[in-house]
Amino acid sequence: MGFSSSDGVYQGIVLPPLQCEAFISQRHEVNPALALNFLQEIQVSVDTWQGQQRQIVQALQRLYAQGPMVDGWLQSSLPVAAPQPADASATILRHGDAETLMKYVESLESSTLESSTLENNALEESNILEHSPVTQYHLCSLQEDGSVHSQCCPPEQTAFVGTAIARYQKFKQLMGQKQAIEAKLQQAVDLLSGVRAQLQLD
Repeated sequence: MGFSSSDGVYQGIVLPPLQCEAFISQRHEVNPALALNFLQEIQVSVDTWQGQQRQIVQALQRLYAQGPMVDGWLQSSLPVAAPQPADASATILRHGDAETLMKYVESLESSTLESSTLENNALEESNILEHSPVTQYHLCSLQEDGSVHSQCCPPEQTAFVGTAIARYQKFKQLMGQKQAIEAKLQQAVDLLSGVRAQLQLD
């Protein structure tokens, strides 16, 4: 179907030109390189986390090989001094009768020095060491019900027990790091699984 002008000449339909440049232009298209870059960044992060996880597992294995671990703490205390019996001379002076007191005073006056000053000092030092309080140690641990369990720890074993306690603290630190990394890996798996399902890549 055409149109006729005033002079009777047939004219065809004139269609406007199609702006193809607007359709083939890449200025507004999604750049697939961005998706690839994101995937590469995620892969680098996952590889890093996997390497850290491997190192932590190896550190835990070395820690297990070093010896036992103890979840607790050492508590030190001085023993309560038992009441000492009163000195014999003080007892005599307090409770002796007159005759006993006189005999005691006479024995003091007639007594001679039987040991030198050095021997006296050695005796005093030995007496101090013998009666000096010895520090007592207890290994304490927290029970499930919140109560504290305590057991006596010999002084010669405090270094061994202390090392086991420090080893357990290091174990807790490594386990915390391991769990944090595993949480990141699990989150990445969950998110990527959801994206994969939405894109229907099966």
